[in-house]
Amino acid sequence: MKKEFKKKEFKSIVAESAIEPKNTWFQNPYFPFLAIIVLVFIAYANTLTLEYALDDRMIITENQFTKKGIAGIPEIMTNDAFTGFFGTKKSLVAGGRYRPLTQIMFAVEYQFFGLNPMLSHLINLLLYILLCVLLYALLRELFTFEKDKVWYASLAFWSTLIFSLHPIHTEVVANIKGRDEIASLLGALAAFWYAVRFVKTEKIIHLFWMMLVFLWGVFSKENALTFVAVIPLSLFFFFKPNLKKHIFIVSPLLLVSGIFLFFRQMAIGDLINQEIAPEILNNPFLNVDSSTEFATVLFTWWKYLTIMLFPHPLTHDYYPFQIAYYSLSNIFILLFLLSILVLAFTAVYKFFKNSLWAWALMILAATFSIQSNLFFNIGTFMNERFLFAPSIGLSVLMAMPFIYFLKNEKYKKTVFSVLILLMLAYSVKTFSRNFAWKNDRTLFRTDVKVSSNSIKCNVSAGGVTVEMAKEAKTEVEKRQLINEALGYLSKAQKLHPQSFYAWFLAANAYSEMGDWSNAFLYMKNALIINSQSFEAQNNMHYIAQKSYLEQNYTASADAYSSLAKLDEGNETYFISLANSLSYINQADSSLRILQRVIDKNPQSAEAYGRIGEIYGRVFNDLGKAEVYLLKSLSLDKDDLSANENMGIVLGMQGRFQESLQYLYRAIEIDSTQARIYLNISGTYKYMGDQAKSDEYAAKANVLMK
Repeated sequence: MKKEFKKKEFKSIVAESAIEPKNTWFQNPYFPFLAIIVLVFIAYANTLTLEYALDDRMIITENQFTKKGIAGIPEIMTNDAFTGFFGTKKSLVAGGRYRPLTQIMFAVEYQFFGLNPMLSHLINLLLYILLCVLLYALLRELFTFEKDKVWYASLAFWSTLIFSLHPIHTEVVANIKGRDEIASLLGALAAFWYAVRFVKTEKIIHLFWMMLVFLWGVFSKENALTFVAVIPLSLFFFFKPNLKKHIFIVSPLLLVSGIFLFFRQMAIGDLINQEIAPEILNNPFLNVDSSTEFATVLFTWWKYLTIMLFPHPLTHDYYPFQIAYYSLSNIFILLFLLSILVLAFTAVYKFFKNSLWAWALMILAATFSIQSNLFFNIGTFMNERFLFAPSIGLSVLMAMPFIYFLKNEKYKKTVFSVLILLMLAYSVKTFSRNFAWKNDRTLFRTDVKVSSNSIKCNVSAGGVTVEMAKEAKTEVEKRQLINEALGYLSKAQKLHPQSFYAWFLAANAYSEMGDWSNAFLYMKNALIINSQSFEAQNNMHYIAQKSYLEQNYTASADAYSSLAKLDEGNETYFISLANSLSYINQADSSLRILQRVIDKNPQSAEAYGRIGEIYGRVFNDLGKAEVYLLKSLSLDKDDLSANENMGIVLGMQGRFQESLQYLYRAIEIDSTQARIYLNISGTYKYMGDQAKSDEYAAKANVLMK
C-alpha cells in the first residue's frame, strides 16, 4: 500500500500555489518536459562545436581497442578501460576503471563515423536531456503529494531544473568521456523508475525492464551499484511496500550487480585494488598520516558543498596540491565534522519520521559514498564530476526552501523572480564554461589559472603551450609561448620535484629555443626520475645530435655521457662522446674512450676511424691518422667518414691522386654531402686543374642551396 504522509510534515513544502495558469497550452502536462528539453539544449548547444579533450584520448582517440571498432569489443569487455591506451595493464587508482558499455559505444561510433567529435557530443547531449526528463518524471512519481500542484510551483520541477542547468555538470556533458557518468545514472534512474512502476502496478514485466536498464547502468560505470541501496530505501520511504515486493525488487538488482562484478573480476580483478602505484598523482595522501587524510577529506566535502551552492570558479583539476592538507586540530574541520555527525544522526531519525529532506540527504550520501575518499582512495582529492549523481539529492535540498516560501502570497513573485534569475545565472555559467572544454589546449590553459597549485594542471598547461610554440608563426610569439610554458613547468617542479613530465617537457621547451645546455640539464633530471623512459632517452639523443651540429660540443658531450651511462653496451654513444670531447680540449680523454671501445670490440671500424680523425685534426699527426684510418677501412671499406678523412689526410700530404680515390669513393657512398665536393674542388685546385675545381665547387653550391 502507499505510504501515507503526515500533513504537518509536508505542509510547508507542498502547499498549493494560488497562481493558476491562464492558458490551456501552459496547462498541458507535457509542457514542463518540453521546457526542460529546450532549456537544457540551449545551455549545452555549444558543446556540439567542441573537440576531444582530457581523457578522450585515453578512451577514444588513442585507444587501440576503441579504434578497432566493433572488432575491439571483446578486448574492451576483458580489460581495464585504459589498457587500450597504455598497451598494458596498469594499477593507477583503486579498483581500476571498468566501464565497457560506453567504450563499446565509442567503438561503434568509430566503426561507422571515424573520429567525429560533433556526433559524440550530440549523443552526450541527447542522453543528458533524456536523463533530465527521466529525473523529472521519476520525481513526479515519488512526490505524489504534489499531484494537484501546478508544475511550475512544484518541488519536482525546480529540483530537476536545478540539476539540469547546474554548471557543476559541464565536465560530464561537455567532455565526451563523461558519457560514462551520464549513461550510468541514466540506467540507475531508469531502474528506479521501473521499480516504482512495479510497486504501483505489480506487473512482473517492470522487473525485467528494471534488470535490463540496471545492466546498462552498472556496465557504464560502477557508480550505479549505489542504487542497490538507494532504490529499496526510497521505495520504503515513499510507498512502504511489503517484504515480498522488496524481495522481488532487491533480488534482480543484486543479480545484476553480481553479473557485473563477475565480469569485472575476470577483466581487472578485485573491486577495490589497494596496490596503487606509489606516485602522488595517483595517491594524494601518499606521504600523510591517517588523521591528516581524514581531515583533508572532510575539507573536500565542504568544498563540494560550496561549489554546488556557488559554482565559481570551476576547474577539471583538483590534484595535489590544489587542495591543501588539513589537520584534525583545525577548529573549522572539527566544527564541520560535528555538523556532519549531528546532521547524519538527525537525518537517520527523520528518515523514519517522513522528512523529505532526510530522504534527499540519503540520496546524496549513498551516491556520494563510492567517490567520497572515505572508504577507499579514489586517486585524487576531488572532482566536480563526482557530484553528478549526488547532486540529485542536493538539488532537491536546494529547491525545498523556495517551495516553502511559495505558500506565502506575499513572497511568490519574489521567489519566482529569484528562481528565474538563479536558473538564468546557472545557464549562462554553464554555457560559458562549456567553451573551456573545446580541446586540451583551451582546457589546460584556462583551468591552470584556477588550479594554480596543481602539479598535474601546471604540467598539462606547460605541455600544450610548448606544442603551441612549435606552431608559432613568428620568433617573438614562439619565445613568449616558451617562456609561458616554462613558467607552468617551473611551478610544477617546485610543487613536486619528482614530476618526470615537469622536467621532460621543460627540456623540450629549451630544445625548441635551441638552448641545448639547459635542454640537457632538464632532460638529465627527467632521466634521473625515470631512467627507463624510451621517450626521454630518445629526446636526450636528439639534444646530443642537435647541439653537436650547432657546435655546442659541451652540451653534446654531456648528453652523450648521460646516454652512455644509461646504456653501457651502446658503443655509438661512447664514440660520439669521444668525438664531442675532442672539440673541447679533451682529446686525450677521447682517445682513451675510443681505445676502451676497441678493447671491447676489436672490429669497430668507426672507433678506429675516429682515432684517425683526432690524430689528424687535433694532433696534426698525419702518419698515425693514416694508420688508424686504413685500419678502419680494412674493417669497413664503405665507411663514409673514414673515406672522407683518408682523402683529406692524403691531400694534406700532397698525395693528391690517392686523395681523390678516397674522396670519389666517399661520393659513391653518399653523393649528397657538399663538403666532399668542396674537398675534391680544393684538391684539383692544388693540382692546378682550375676547370675541375670549378666543376666540383659548382656541384657543392647546388647541394648547399
